[in-house]
Amino acid sequence: MAIQDAVSNQFVINGNGSNLVNPELVLKYANAFVTQNLCGDLEINEISRGFLESEVEALQHGGFPLDDTQEETQSAADLVSQISAEYAVIASTAIDTSEAAEWLHVKPSRIRQRIGDHTLLGIQGVENNWLLPRFQFDDEGREIPGMRRVLQSMEEGLHPITINGFLNAPQPDLYSDLLQKPLSPKEWLKSGHPVGTVIDLARAL
Repeated sequence: MAIQDAVSNQFVINGNGSNLVNPELVLKYANAFVTQNLCGDLEINEISRGFLESEVEALQHGGFPLDDTQEETQSAADLVSQISAEYAVIASTAIDTSEAAEWLHVKPSRIRQRIGDHTLLGIQGVENNWLLPRFQFDDEGREIPGMRRVLQSMEEGLHPITINGFLNAPQPDLYSDLLQKPLSPKEWLKSGHPVGTVIDLARAL
């Protein structure tokens, strides 16, 4: 995964305007942000170069630093540390194939097969064993309806942090008339909404 992907996802995880700024604009910002931080002679106000006026307004409204007057900025090293910490949490709370098999009432071999089919997300543990992040299941350890189709529709090689951020961040396209607010993909699926919209969003990651 490109560091820019992780950085843009980190802003979503931290909640900095995740429901206010288009994801494509966040990624564009992340690219500029990382470039600025890797080049020590650039000032932060140079980040705004290359953005339309409407994009600058959207980013500022979402809380993204664009000039020297905004106090809270993070260096590339800080972001890498945060990303590492986020991944450590995902890995340390993940379950192994035996536990996943118990949760889904299948054999461990079936879990490994589904990891290969990309209908379950697996990450490599320190002993080269498969671990399954908990965020792809509900709080009771059950498979979320439609989740296997969503995972399978994602581009191969997406980082678990990116997937976690996507599944748990409210999406404007997943607006619930009943609740009168946008839902995250997990909330959308768990509440029985059609999976197709989530698949379309997942393919765009």
